[in-house]
Amino acid sequence: MAWLLTVILALILLLVLSAKIRQKSVGIYKYTLERSVHKQKNKQKILDLFQKNRELTNEQVRQALKISNRSVVRYMDELENMGKVKQLGDIGRGVSYQLVLS
Repeated sequence: MAWLLTVILALILLLVLSAKIRQKSVGIYKYTLERSVHKQKNKQKILDLFQKNRELTNEQVRQALKISNRSVVRYMDELENMGKVKQLGDIGRGVSYQLVLS
């Protein structure tokens, strides 16, 4: 009889722990989805900036979106890899970007 009680308690413990793990996983997935949506919105805002400016610098994007310079570089790299923008210049302040017309 004692072993049956031990098995039941172990099962209850497993159920409680698995519920907590599921809850934590849902939180991680939700955060990841929110970050992805946020990044997509920022990339779209950058593409929208090209409607007003033929060329954009990192500084213009940084000021318009109020984000860090590193975030601008990351977004512009992603847009460049997607074939949406083209980098003009090599490094530093001489770098600007143009929208790739498809």
